[in-house]
Amino acid sequence: MPATTFTQINAERYLTLDVPKNSSATDVTYTAEVSGDLVNCNSGATYTTVVSETPTLLRVRDNTPLSANPRRFIRLRVSTP
Repeated sequence: MPATTFTQINAERYLTLDVPKNSSATDVTYTAEVSGDLVNCNSGATYTTVVSETPTLLRVRDNTPLSANPRRFIRLRVSTP
């Protein structure tokens, strides 16, 4: 089950998503999306950072610190080709 946590970098805190992955599901794409309002969601390197990715875990964080916008949301889009 995905879990949200916070990552602290220097004095800033960032919303972080930990996602368990099925190592046998090699045709699945995981995309983290972030938003400040649940209407406009964004993904990609401008908006998120992949902290770590292994065959069994994806950890990705929001690039916007909570001090800049305390109302942040992070979700996962899973797709196949």
